[in-house]
Amino acid sequence: VHFDKERGPLGIALDSNFDINSFTPDGQAAKWNSSNPSKALRNGDSVVAVNKVLRTKDGIKKMAREIQDAHKVVVVVQRVVEKAAFQWLVGVEGKTGCGLLLDSDTAEVTSLVTKGGVFEWNAAHPEIEVRVGDVVVEANGKSLERHGPKAVGMEVAKSGPMKIKVRRP
Repeated sequence: VHFDKERGPLGIALDSNFDINSFTPDGQAAKWNSSNPSKALRNGDSVVAVNKVLRTKDGIKKMAREIQDAHKVVVVVQRVVEKAAFQWLVGVEGKTGCGLLLDSDTAEVTSLVTKGGVFEWNAAHPEIEVRVGDVVVEANGKSLERHGPKAVGMEVAKSGPMKIKVRRP
């Protein structure tokens, strides 16, 4: 991720190992996350390089200096991915839509609307709530594998009762 400190603070809190702890709402990272939800930085991501300085025993101090002193900062992060993906079926009742916005290239959930079937589903099923970053693999019989992400997205955008299968990567 490229940052220019002349545009404001980075807005990332890092621990001593250079793992991301939090973001400030007005920082560049939060703005980048809003503009790039499918590639958003997350708490727990590890910063492995800053301006080509690698995270090594001596590199952490150099990385901190780069963040502090450089006007332009390029941050490379690494994410530990959960090994076991799981999938579940979400039933949406009523006349409103499901309230999901999907990435048209991947069918990844980029936003949840506070009105709609999924919002109600999440309130009733917090242990398997639909989250940003989940992938809709099927909507009313239109599968990601057979029909593609655009067809799944069009189905999700419809109003009325709906059954969607969701996978957490």
